[in-house]
Amino acid sequence: MDKFRLNSKVELIDQDGHGTEGTLYEMDKGHIFVSVVPGGPGFKLLRPEDRLEVVVYDTKNLVSFQGILESRDSGDFMVYKVRIASEFTKFQRREYVRIPYSGVVQFSLQREVLASSPRQVRQMMRKNEGDLGFRTAHTVDLSGGGIRIRSWDRFAIGQEMMIVLKLDDEEIVTRAEVRHGYVDLAEGVTQYFYGIMFKGISENDIDRIVKFVFLMMRKVRPV
Repeated sequence: MDKFRLNSKVELIDQDGHGTEGTLYEMDKGHIFVSVVPGGPGFKLLRPEDRLEVVVYDTKNLVSFQGILESRDSGDFMVYKVRIASEFTKFQRREYVRIPYSGVVQFSLQREVLASSPRQVRQMMRKNEGDLGFRTAHTVDLSGGGIRIRSWDRFAIGQEMMIVLKLDDEEIVTRAEVRHGYVDLAEGVTQYFYGIMFKGISENDIDRIVKFVFLMMRKVRPV
């Protein structure tokens, strides 16, 4: 069995798709032990015999496998004992595997928005502070490094924008830049396709995107 680095981030995803985050506390042959803070962000009480998708954010790799919760021990923090029930699937976190992804992305080119941090933009969106100028485009594919979009709007190469990318229940807000593009003329209708690179995106948001890509790949090619 591969050895993971202790204190690595671990996510336990139940059959409803809810993810509970914790840290790798210990491991032995055939099991991992995950410590979780009760009442923390996203906390959900798991029960013995729950079947889980386990994602370990190791130093270089993102590793996923099927697990079965065998027991839980409560104290200052909760420790879940999870039996490893499948082979590991892994890829390097910085490979940025690209997958087809049909979804919606919002973008804004307004100076006020571009001068703000993603955190400030989230706050402005929550408070509905003014017209932030967000428009909508459609994603064609997705990776940890960027997206390709289909849009009715025309952009200049090098154009910076703030984007809001929704991945199921996840929402990523980040600055981005148009790196390349082309025009598609089909039946007299003009559409623009652009490759968009994330800029200054946080490590946490990259992990969220890479995890999403990884799990989508697992659905298409289960092990």
